[in-house]
Amino acid sequence: MARKRLALALVLMLLVVLAALPVRAAEFRSGNLVVIEQGQTIDDDLFVSAQHVIVNGTVNGDLWIAGSQAEVNGSVNGSLFFAGQQLDVRGAVRGSLYGVGSQAVLGARADVARNLYFAGFALSIDPRATVGRDAFAAGNQALIAGRVGRNLSFSGSALDITGSIGNDVQANVGAPGSTPSPPRGFAPAQVAPAAPGIRVSERARIGGRLSYRSPVDQSANIRARPARGIVFTPTPRAPRLPAGVAWLLAWLRLYGSLIALGALALYGLGAPLRRLSERAAVVPLLSVGWGILIILAGFAAAFVAAVLIMAVTALLAAITFGGLAATVLFGAGTAWAFGFTIFLLAVIWGSRIVVSYLLGWLVLERLAGLRRAESIYILAVGTGIYSLAQSIPFFGAVASAIATVLGFGAIYLVWHESQAPAGLP
Repeated sequence: MARKRLALALVLMLLVVLAALPVRAAEFRSGNLVVIEQGQTIDDDLFVSAQHVIVNGTVNGDLWIAGSQAEVNGSVNGSLFFAGQQLDVRGAVRGSLYGVGSQAVLGARADVARNLYFAGFALSIDPRATVGRDAFAAGNQALIAGRVGRNLSFSGSALDITGSIGNDVQANVGAPGSTPSPPRGFAPAQVAPAAPGIRVSERARIGGRLSYRSPVDQSANIRARPARGIVFTPTPRAPRLPAGVAWLLAWLRLYGSLIALGALALYGLGAPLRRLSERAAVVPLLSVGWGILIILAGFAAAFVAAVLIMAVTALLAAITFGGLAATVLFGAGTAWAFGFTIFLLAVIWGSRIVVSYLLGWLVLERLAGLRRAESIYILAVGTGIYSLAQSIPFFGAVASAIATVLGFGAIYLVWHESQAPAGLP
């Protein structure tokens, strides 16, 4: 028996050693400004969280960046992952580039050996920049002046091609003269929104087929001749409803959503829903103050928790088994998603239901004098008043913001009071 246990222990130890062999270490940097100087080499995967990141040296591994601005002028001998506002690449990435942000620029001498994946407002590829394989982009606009080795796929509003595409182009674009998506007011300050539509200059080279979907034929804007021709697929325009009908449908959708969720809240909460509304009526300023504070704190806590989950997962992947890291990421990520969903439901819908019930209670019991009105009638009247108020241009946005902080503040106050020990204020 002892020999069997010893053999089992040796086998387990061997498995541990073998599992740990392919695991690389990782390096973590954070701060307001993080700089990898020219000539400096990081022989690990590098995780950076900072307001501004500058990489002039070499990273012999994957580079993960979370921050406002990032400049990659050196070499990344792995893949580059970016989440933030603006990414500028002027160096070499031997793997693929994965980016989410406002803008990504592949400047002069940028060389992505494999694939490019970007989701954000604007993607720009300089004439001297290269993507070795495929480029996938989704957002408002993509300006492709450099070289893409194989295929280009784009979905958004505006696509300009003046460079070289080795194989096929697939695009889903807006109609010229249509409103850019998102509207101009939401564009990053440093980016000029491009006019909707597809444009291919005479200098462009497309080695395969150009296939695009659009509400209108834009062949006049395609000056180059793709090797395998052009395929246009019209996108049917959504029928425009009269303004009054569109407003009525929007009001009905909001009213239906609120009354359905409110009925569920009445069934599940009953009397506490009245208590929430009364709390909002008794201490409105206190409710508004706590609502603003807790909403801001909630989003901040969600962000910090997400960063911690990613950091712990990366640490586990670096020093222990990959399976454990994946399990922790799945479990913690699921718990985070569940908690954040509940928080958003309370902020967006719970607060409105509380204010709707409050309005119905004030109208039926305070103004009309109907004592002990049925809760469902109170909810129906209040929801109608609130949804009408929110449907009014400009005033509706103000009413929605006030209702959100007032209702959520009342939810927090009632919850806080319920947690206090009996006999304490």
